[in-house]
Amino acid sequence: MAKFAKLDSSNIVIDVNTINDSDCNGGTFPGSETSGIQFLTNLTGHSNWKQTSPDGSFRKKYAGIGMTYDSDADAFTRPKTYSTWVLNQTTWEWEPPTAKPTLTQEQIDNGSYYSWNADTEDWSLVE
Repeated sequence: MAKFAKLDSSNIVIDVNTINDSDCNGGTFPGSETSGIQFLTNLTGHSNWKQTSPDGSFRKKYAGIGMTYDSDADAFTRPKTYSTWVLNQTTWEWEPPTAKPTLTQEQIDNGSYYSWNADTEDWSLVE
């Protein structure tokens, strides 16, 4: 079974559809994408589709509703978590501008943890 992300005009994923491998040249990317898009376009009338991989073996992440397809990077990315976070182009995850501090053993024992504080744009210790 092959998976295809339905994109809106801004390349935001609005749905993910599964089709039979027989409807898209065997289902193996990249050879399956063109025939899969044609099949889905004929079926739905919508033509903006990209094949996606549940294991992230291509296009970096498995597409999900609300994610964005970046055509320059040929990758799906999750919505940006916070305005100051940056996209790590190795993991394709949004990361804070400063690393999360390490908890001391005492903080761990007390159940404390660090949480991102959007107001201060830094980590806050929650005790």
